[in-house]
Amino acid sequence: MHAERSRQPGTPARAIDVNSDVGELPDPLIDAQLMELITSANVACGGHAGDHSSMLRVCRLASDHNVAVGAQVSYPDREGFGRRKLDITPEALHAAIARQFEELTEAARSADTQVRYIKPHGALYHAAIDDPGTAEAIVGLADTYRVPLLTLGFGELRQRADHAAIPVFYEAFIDRGYQPDGRLTSRGEPGAILDDTAALDRLNAWVQHDFHGAHSLCVHSDTPDAVGLTRKVRRALAAHDLDVRSFIGGPYDR
Repeated sequence: MHAERSRQPGTPARAIDVNSDVGELPDPLIDAQLMELITSANVACGGHAGDHSSMLRVCRLASDHNVAVGAQVSYPDREGFGRRKLDITPEALHAAIARQFEELTEAARSADTQVRYIKPHGALYHAAIDDPGTAEAIVGLADTYRVPLLTLGFGELRQRADHAAIPVFYEAFIDRGYQPDGRLTSRGEPGAILDDTAALDRLNAWVQHDFHGAHSLCVHSDTPDAVGLTRKVRRALAAHDLDVRSFIGGPYDR
């Protein structure tokens, strides 16, 4: 398994993944509708949201729709929905996200599927860009369970995963604004959440540049009308003659 595809500059990608966060909202219909449109599902596994029942439900949906299951591990912060950076040691963080991964693994097994990758959630996702201890805790989890990571294409997490020979796949966010340095615009700031027109205009531009190396495109399930936006994304990708399939090929086997 390779984290880079072979490409020629300026040549559109032949395939792209579409991922979304599932199992974290009170309305199960959103998960069911998204599962018909996405190819990889980042499943909330108890840190910021989710419980055994929701994990089992979305894993069954993923299995039914041939969608790859990923563990969306987070700070243990249900009150803050995982969007607050916690003061927690790397050791305690590793223990917390390992419990989350194991709970999702149990649910996936019951649904006749498996956990194929790890994607951090919220504040943990962003902390792993800069904080070595946070990045190391996540890399340690990926190494223990032999699964790749889905994240941005730069920062501590990427570098430490590369050093540990753990595959890293890169994602771009359909519905979020970016800063000039490649980081996401903080929620609550102007331009943090794009409307559908702006999101699709940028998507069409990304296609011409092979998505700037991204392997996956993310639409957050709590973005207003996420299902409608994801349908539009799928239509746009089809118009560009792009296949939509998971970035995950086979099991992580070093």
